[in-house]
Formats: sequence, structure tokens, C-alpha cells
Amino acid sequence: MVPYGMPPGGPHGSPHGGPHGGPAYFPPYGHQFPPIPHGMPPPHFFHQFQRQPSPPPKEPTPPPAAPAAPPAPPQPDPKDEAIARLEKLILEERMEREAKELAREAAIEKAARDKAIAEERAAVEKKIAEEAAAKASKIAREEAMKEAEIKAAEEAAKAKIAAEEAAAIAAAEATEKATAEAAIKTAEAVAAATAAARAPSTEKKKPIKFKDAVGRKFSFPFHLCNTWPGMEDLIRQAFLHVDVIGPHVAEGHYDLVGPNGDIILPQVWETVVEPDWAITMHMWPVPDSQKA
Repeated sequence: MVPYGMPPGGPHGSPHGGPHGGPAYFPPYGHQFPPIPHGMPPPHFFHQFQRQPSPPPKEPTPPPAAPAAPPAPPQPDPKDEAIARLEKLILEERMEREAKELAREAAIEKAARDKAIAEERAAVEKKIAEEAAAKASKIAREEAMKEAEIKAAEEAAKAKIAAEEAAAIAAAEATEKATAEAAIKTAEAVAAATAAARAPSTEKKKPIKFKDAVGRKFSFPFHLCNTWPGMEDLIRQAFLHVDVIGPHVAEGHYDLVGPNGDIILPQVWETVVEPDWAITMHMWPVPDSQKA
């Protein structure tokens, strides 16, 4: 222990410093100090501490004495009891009032939450209902459009069929009318031609000049030879008594040639032959078997 009033480094300074707080001097290792003069005390290299006396031995501690009995509580004052009861009633009333207020606020908050939840649910249900209604309306419009298209197609098909039937009826009526008119005109033309053929000719037509196969010349009245049967009958009569080729003439084995050198067929004789024509008769070749 450092004595009171002594500097921290002792009377000769700290062990790490010299006297009066100056730096300490440390001789190098193996340094030999000079001999101390006679009568000079040796220097102190260590601090001198005063020895403290040992403390006296402690006496044994006596056991603690038993605690004294607490004094009897004082008798309560009736006024204090009344005040305590009043304070208790006031406290209970305040607690009840606060509890009611808290319950009321909780009920208000719950009602607000329930209202918000109900409004949110109603908004969601309204949105779902609107979407469902829009979807149903869209489906209904599409179905209506499809039905309208189908109905329009059916009406168009019916109109087309009716138009085709009307056109067919009109065409049939027009054809029938045209046919009837053509028939009437044909009948009138035939009647006129027949009447003209039966009517006596005011002008006498020139006869046909006919030259037969054997070189004979005939003059046939035109009204007798203007038809093929009439011409054929006249030729047959001309060869009635001619031997050899008479039978061939009767069988029609000959050709009649007009003035321009063309053969006139029986089918067109009546439309081709004209008055004053020169008709020449050419026999067909006779087979060798019949010549013998």
C-alpha cells in the first residue's frame, strides 16, 4: 500500500521514472557501479512500504433475535369504510361505464366492418351478376342472330324456289303461248297454201319438157307432173309397152336430171321442179344376169 501523501513513484520517483517525475536511468546490462564511499548509505532500488498490522480476530456473531409480534391492526373507522365503499362504487361504475363504452365502440366498429364486408360482397355479387347478364345477353344476341340468319336463309330459299317456280310457270306459259301462236300461224300458212293449191290458176304454167331413156321427148302438163307420184305415173305409162327396160322403169331404176345437170331426188321433187324445165331420164345400169 502506498503511504498517504507519497507520490505514485515513491520518494525517488516511479520505478519507470527518475526522481521528481523525471525519466529513470537504467544502466546497460553488465555495467559495474563504482564503489560506494565510506559512510554513505547504499541507494534504495526498491520502495519502502510501511507494514500494516494484522486485523484483530472477529468475535462470533450472535444469532438474530426472534422478531417481535406485529402490533394489532387498528380498528377501521366507519367513515373510512363508507368512503372506501363509495370509492369502490364509483370505481365499479366507472369501470362498467368504460366497459359499456368499449362494448359500444366495439359494436360500432363491428357494424362498420360488417357493413364494409357486406358492401364489398354486394359489389362482388353485383359484378358477377352483371358479367353473367352480359354473357347471357351476348349468348342471346348470338342465338338471335343465328336464328335470324337461318330464318333469312330459309326465306331466301323459299323466295328462290317461288321465283324459279314462277319463272318456270311463266316460261311454260310463254312456250305454250308461242307454240299455240306458231301452231296457229302454221295452220294458217298450210290453209293458205292448200287454198292456193286448190284455187284455179289464173295463169297457165308451162309444161315440163321430158326426154326419156330411149330418146323420146314428151311435154307433160305442169299440174300433172309437179308432184313425184304424178311424174312417176306419167313415166310408167310412157314405158308401159316398152320391152326390156319397161319392168326396170316400173321398179323405179332410173334418175331424173334437171336442166343444170343435177339429179333431182324424189323427196325434193315438189320443192325443186319448176315449169318449163327440161328433165332428162337416165336408166340405172342393168345387171348382166338380167341382160341374158
